[in-house]
Amino acid sequence: MPPPNLQPRRTLQLVQPSMWSGFRYTFLDAGGTPIGHLAHPNLGQARNARLKFHPTGSSAGDIRLQLDGEHRVDFEYLSRGWVNDIRFRLLQGEEVLAHMDIHHLKGRRWPDITLQHGPLQAQLLRTGRWWRSAFELRDVANGRLVLHMQEPALIALRRRYHIEHDLPRPVVGLLCAVITSLRL
Repeated sequence: MPPPNLQPRRTLQLVQPSMWSGFRYTFLDAGGTPIGHLAHPNLGQARNARLKFHPTGSSAGDIRLQLDGEHRVDFEYLSRGWVNDIRFRLLQGEEVLAHMDIHHLKGRRWPDITLQHGPLQAQLLRTGRWWRSAFELRDVANGRLVLHMQEPALIALRRRYHIEHDLPRPVVGLLCAVITSLRL
């Protein structure tokens, strides 16, 4: 059931097909039909990594996203320290469609995570408890809820999320890539 102030245009599910692999996820529509997938690389590499496993300019370390077309998600370090600040970018070809910044703040357990998609700037908030993950994405300008993502089961062998959103599906895919890669 969606939160009362979200008027979703679309519903998706993100499902981990195998409990033995956290690298591949499938997107399902409201009827349960597969409509895309998300595939993490075996060895991810930041665009500005100091130690490089993949050749410079290679996309071998990027997350592959098939959802309303072919996309990829790369990342770069914004700062380096005990905990790094990171930017994830949603790319179609070489065009940046959106990006998410993760900034760790001293004294806070949860980082400041913001999405920038065109004029929309939204903040990701964790609303669930430790036993069941739930997230909300709220527009910074007016506080409007644009996405709600929740694990429906208390105990599961495979990760599954129910997503209700008011965003383009590739941008939802970016958010899912960030959540699954950071294991939030």
